[in-house]
Amino acid sequence: MTPLGQAHAIFRDLPVRPGSEALSTVHGFNRPGALRPGAQPLMNFILPSGERPVAMAALNYGKGKILGVATNALWRWSQSGAQGQHAYNALWRQAVRFLTGREDGGSLLKLSADRPGRYAPGSRATVGARVLDRTLKPLQGARLNASLRGMDGEVLEAVAFGELGPPGAYAAQVNLAREGAYRLQVSAEDEKGVLETRELLLEVGAGSGEGSRLALNLPYLEALARKTGGAVLPAPRAAELAEKIAAGVRTEVRREESSLIWDSPFFFLLYLGLMTAEWIARRRMNLI
Repeated sequence: MTPLGQAHAIFRDLPVRPGSEALSTVHGFNRPGALRPGAQPLMNFILPSGERPVAMAALNYGKGKILGVATNALWRWSQSGAQGQHAYNALWRQAVRFLTGREDGGSLLKLSADRPGRYAPGSRATVGARVLDRTLKPLQGARLNASLRGMDGEVLEAVAFGELGPPGAYAAQVNLAREGAYRLQVSAEDEKGVLETRELLLEVGAGSGEGSRLALNLPYLEALARKTGGAVLPAPRAAELAEKIAAGVRTEVRREESSLIWDSPFFFLLYLGLMTAEWIARRRMNLI
């Protein structure tokens, strides 16, 4: 696992980690190309030659997320004992939560950032927290101990959460000065002690990665249409699309008839041979 993968929500709280004895072998993989800009390598294969191709990577695309897995043999981990099966199930459960934006929620403490994707260097991230008590009701007056850490676990600064209006709702401003990946670790406590501890991954970079500009690029589409003889139609004129397609289609109908016997030498000779054989058989039996 990469340093980023070790802190990632997909691999959080697994009973055993990839690379341990139970999850050390992958039977077959696909060799991917270079990572797209903004992609996060989470796990690498280690080949006998010493190469370390990417096995799993994540990418924020617009408001969505993409997870790439370069093997279809992870299911064998579920056959490596109870711990391997538990880890395999947890891995995919947390992967689905990551892709749907629900990866940072525990049973009592849920964390959320104010935006998907990467932040610009020097910006602030607004992180929200929802805290429930031990009876699963919103907890007012909870103590939240938070720290911003590097990927190596080094504490960079303390982060203070304040209560919002609704019970159980808290928020904090996190300064993100430099480019890189950071772990925001938050522990929620009540009068009896720690309720739960969660981590939120925050990325800082100069760009937002692939898919950050998904708005309609009308000039580009019009130029492309002119080169290819097409047309660009806005939504109110969508009804014209069928007419333009029909106008550009030239229909030519031709009817051809053919006989299986007379137009095919093979079938003609076969037919002739059968008729001849029948005539000879009838002649020998004095039927004709």
